[in-house]
Amino acid sequence: MGLRLTPEELTELTTLTRPQAQGKWFHDMFGVFPPCDRRGPIVTASVVEKLLAKRYGVDKVPDPDLDRPQVKMVRKIRL
Repeated sequence: MGLRLTPEELTELTTLTRPQAQGKWFHDMFGVFPPCDRRGPIVTASVVEKLLAKRYGVDKVPDPDLDRPQVKMVRKIRL
């Protein structure tokens, strides 16, 4: 786990200073509402990295369909 982002880091990431606006930014960008307190959204750097990776399609989760072998039909069977 890690430490949460500081208010300055959140401002740098979102370009917004109000905690409510930063929470809305996370929803608009990633479709999630992070838990918030009076200091703003409670997120860590690793959470932001994972959300960005998922949004831009570079997440490290393998697609199970890619591991399937390619099947070719050798001959037709007549019934």
